Amino acid sequence: MRGFHGDLSILGVYFGLQTVIFEIGGAYLVAVLAISRGKLNVKDSAAYGIGLAFWENAGYLGSLGLFNLLSIYLTLSLGTISSLELYTKLITNRPTLFYSLSQALPRIAFSILERVTSLIFHFCWGYLCLLSASTHKYRYFIAALPMGLLDFFIPYVTYLGVPLFESFIYVLALATLALTMFITRRERR
Repeated sequence: MRGFHGDLSILGVYFGLQTVIFEIGGAYLVAVLAISRGKLNVKDSAAYGIGLAFWENAGYLGSLGLFNLLSIYLTLSLGTISSLELYTKLITNRPTLFYSLSQALPRIAFSILERVTSLIFHFCWGYLCLLSASTHKYRYFIAALPMGLLDFFIPYVTYLGVPLFESFIYVLALATLALTMFITRRERR
């Protein structure tokens, strides 16, 4: 898989910068707006981080994924000609939907690990963004920005393989959480 004339790093930078600008920058702007309107304060930092994590994982990805799967399985259960056409396309393009339990469980486990990793990263940058916006200490926002570069690694999953890739990203998330807790230790006292 080669993108942008064979250089996956360009694609990685693009993905990373999107996350930095839209997710972390957006989280900071929402935090500033909420604080300016008296809706949030410094004590809400952890809840804000958890809220960001919940929104992406449960609200956005979970709801859309569940709707997609329900639509597919309901259509397949109808037994019509269009159901057969859909089945033919799915078995060719998305065979993982029809894996046996023993084939699906490892994929499910790595998907869960990936979502836990996402929760940790979203918590960290949400926590730091609200803390920065409420205390006017911009070093917390600056510390959150590089966390979005996590998405730089996405194009490399095919080279590392899912188990190694997800393990690496999870360890990175734990290090990010430890760093977040370390640099904010004075604020939590």
